[in-house]
Amino acid sequence: MNANRRDRRKEHPIVRLYRAALGCFPEGYRSEYTDELLYAMRMAAADAQEQGRGALLRLAWRELRDLPPAIIRAHLHERSVQMNLQLGAHLPGGPMHGWQMAAVFLPFLLPLLSPLLVLAPASVRVTVGPWILAALGLPILGLLVVIWVSGLVRQFPVWALPALGMALFFVSAFLQLFAQAAVFIAVMHPLYGGWPDGLAQKIMMMLLVQFVFLGFMVGVASLLSLVPGFRARVQQEWTLLSFLLYGIAIAPVLGNDEFHWVEGYEAASLLILAVGAGLYLAASKRWQRVLALVVPAILSPAVMSLGLYQTFPAQSWANPADVSFRLWEALQPVLYLSPLPILLLLAALAPRLPWSGGREPASSPEPNAPGRVGD
Repeated sequence: MNANRRDRRKEHPIVRLYRAALGCFPEGYRSEYTDELLYAMRMAAADAQEQGRGALLRLAWRELRDLPPAIIRAHLHERSVQMNLQLGAHLPGGPMHGWQMAAVFLPFLLPLLSPLLVLAPASVRVTVGPWILAALGLPILGLLVVIWVSGLVRQFPVWALPALGMALFFVSAFLQLFAQAAVFIAVMHPLYGGWPDGLAQKIMMMLLVQFVFLGFMVGVASLLSLVPGFRARVQQEWTLLSFLLYGIAIAPVLGNDEFHWVEGYEAASLLILAVGAGLYLAASKRWQRVLALVVPAILSPAVMSLGLYQTFPAQSWANPADVSFRLWEALQPVLYLSPLPILLLLAALAPRLPWSGGREPASSPEPNAPGRVGD
């Protein structure tokens, strides 16, 4: 390393500046062309130095003129190549087929039927609405069941993760109730004799419930080490565990039965989640995949909270003057899903967990390299 540094210090200043400028090119471009370009620049600098200061100035001006457009073109080319890659190309199992893409987005689109139907004209809802819902919803629900069964049999392939995460919601709902009961018995009942009346105390108790629930969910996620195929893929690409847990956010969007006129907010929340899933599959880097899941997991419940707050005065059972109750109702989606972004990030610890049976040999391509077609 010291020898390399000494050799670089001996290089002509133009060559050193050119080496630094190459750092502005995309990583793939640098790995392929750096040695060749540096060799050409050393030769050009040596020839210019023999010809005098004027030749050196012309060489410096030429590179100063040509490098910025070349850097821009290289980045645009890399971006176009990435956009042309099939979704899922950077994940274990490689690019996805059309039916696999349908399996990924089906859990997000199926719940859209109900809010979209409510947004239709009243005459349509009353006359043909139930028939449309049955004709479209039942076959799609059947396909969702097929995905659940196939996903379990195939040991949690990438295309089945959102659907399996949607099913995992029912386990998480039970754990939510268990966490709430534990906090109620251990904290709320001794301190307040039940749920507190003050808004601040309610929020604090709800956050405590979510903290206990977070611990339960970490335990449930660690049980996935019992699924050998999924264990191997998570050891190779830990964001797959995040993609599975991401499906938990789908069902709570429709969990506001007592509220009317929130269907537009429900549709927007589901579309946000679906866009996040698409960006996850398209992202070439791990931090981009995580960001594609964490941001929608925050935005989706935030949109629902906004919808509940805005429509609260229009509810027949609501007292618009009760600001505290209005805020409490509006905050429910955000509070209920507050552990999810943390869970999505904690999945980074998955490869470091004491997975039973030791580390399995990788059976899929590297997570950031284009892979073969498969699961």
